Amino acid sequence: MSKFVYRKGYGYKDLYLEKIVPYRGRNSLKVYMSLGLDMYILLARIRYFWFFLGETWVCIMYKGRIYYLYSLILQIYTLWNCIKRSKKYSQSMNKKLPIIFDYLKELFPDPETELHYSAPFQFVVAVMLSAQATDIQVNKVTDKLFKKIKNPEDLLAMGFANFERAISSINYYKTKAKHIFATAKIIDKNCQKLSKIDKNCWIPDTLEELMKLPWVGVKTGKLIAHVLYDKPFIAVDTHIHRVSNRLWIVETTSPEKTSELLEKIIPDSYKDHAHHSLVLFGRYYCTAKNPKCEACKLKKICEYYKNRWKVEGGR
Repeated sequence: MSKFVYRKGYGYKDLYLEKIVPYRGRNSLKVYMSLGLDMYILLARIRYFWFFLGETWVCIMYKGRIYYLYSLILQIYTLWNCIKRSKKYSQSMNKKLPIIFDYLKELFPDPETELHYSAPFQFVVAVMLSAQATDIQVNKVTDKLFKKIKNPEDLLAMGFANFERAISSINYYKTKAKHIFATAKIIDKNCQKLSKIDKNCWIPDTLEELMKLPWVGVKTGKLIAHVLYDKPFIAVDTHIHRVSNRLWIVETTSPEKTSELLEKIIPDSYKDHAHHSLVLFGRYYCTAKNPKCEACKLKKICEYYKNRWKVEGGR
């Protein structure tokens, strides 16, 4: 039997879930689970004693008096458990990563971006247009656009109104047009300052400099640096975030955290193709809906497949 009760007198005015558990034939063992957000508390009563179990402490209440026992044993156990899990995770990754990337290499021998471009500036434009849009949508626009634009000077000569009209089928085209045009001015200005003849010049090669350009965030900057300059970055989109968590390479809730951890976990020997391989695998195999689990050779080490198999009762 469970019910919500409001308990007072334990140093916490809080709402608890009361669970009555039979103890030696009588209902003398009561367990209270705190619903508060500040600290997890477990309260258990056996006859005359109350036991309070918190994150790092234990206290006993006997006949209305509270006796605190700071639990060194509990802290040591927690630390030991963390170290044990860390070692187990490290050993698991050392075995898992080669299996994953060997299979991805088999599926995609020469992985590369699916955005169409023939010049560095064109790639910068394509990546900026791809925010909140698919590569297919962007390629439909850029296949025509890039016949006229190869460098910042071409874009500025085209004019803002014509450029905005040319990309009008892309999501948020007005905002993107404004920022891309501003980026073209910055790059063209630096080309002139450096007295370069090649108008494809001066695409920044560091993440810090790239992020100074309008509309370029961490993900966009990492992707440009990785593709144009072979930097060991892993720009994480929804596909990589999904695949990495399903395979339990990481356990994160945001692409930013996933990117940070993947760059630490994945060895440099895999980073030259890790980004594109994971993107393509997420796009065509490990899809958000109806993933091709049965045909995937990674299902034996895939936590998502194991949990799905359990829920669906085995297949």
